[in-house]
Amino acid sequence: MGYKALKNRSRPPILQESIKLASEMGRRVATSGAGQDIFEQYRKRLEQDGGLPIRVEENREIPTAAKIEFAENYNRDYHQIRFKPDYPAVDHLKMHELVHLDLVIAARKVSLNQLFISRPEHKEKFIRNLGDFIKGLHKKDIPSNNWPTT
Repeated sequence: MGYKALKNRSRPPILQESIKLASEMGRRVATSGAGQDIFEQYRKRLEQDGGLPIRVEENREIPTAAKIEFAENYNRDYHQIRFKPDYPAVDHLKMHELVHLDLVIAARKVSLNQLFISRPEHKEKFIRNLGDFIKGLHKKDIPSNNWPTT
């Protein structure tokens, strides 16, 4: 069944209302600030576990919704989380960045931390290797606006 058919398939009214209610509750939780306390607790634990402070700052100029800058990659004595404040569920985005740091700290404790980098040629090879998969998406009539491109 193609994407358009799935999207336009009629849904029972109770399912439609349930989806609306779940979406509304998600928006309420995301905008309530309830996640900030959990974020701060997690942040403090990671500062203790990792031995470095974690700074958090709004930044509308970053190319993604949020990012973490590891201290050693920037020759700093602190980790930096930057985020775009206008994104929905910003507490979730900041928490996501803390999870990256948590995984790094855990890997370091068992001497398994590795640094991975990507260059344009890596991206091109990755996309070339997806050729058949992308053709399949096209055949299934799935919109291409989110497909990987070179």
